[in-house]
Amino acid sequence: MSRFCPLFSGSSGNSTFVGTSTYGILVDIGCSYKCTCTALLERNISPKDIRAVAVTHTHSDHTSGLKTFLKKHPVPLIASRITIDALIVNGIITEEHPTFCADDD
Repeated sequence: MSRFCPLFSGSSGNSTFVGTSTYGILVDIGCSYKCTCTALLERNISPKDIRAVAVTHTHSDHTSGLKTFLKKHPVPLIASRITIDALIVNGIITEEHPTFCADDD
């Protein structure tokens, strides 16, 4: 069964879980790691069940918990090349972090 669970939405943070009853991805992590994990667990989703994180853009309300989440759960990152490059420059991810560029052919 598919699951679509908005965790946060607004200027103070955005994040959505998209997946199944056993695993899925997060679209953006705009709140702290602790707040994101709490929201996931309230919906019976373990942070360990996240298989990737997709980032729409680099505004803090979409990325503020990203660095810590990826440090504790080193899943692949999906984003545009511009977003990936900006996350590297800003020290949120390293060049070695596994990424999938959403705008590659």
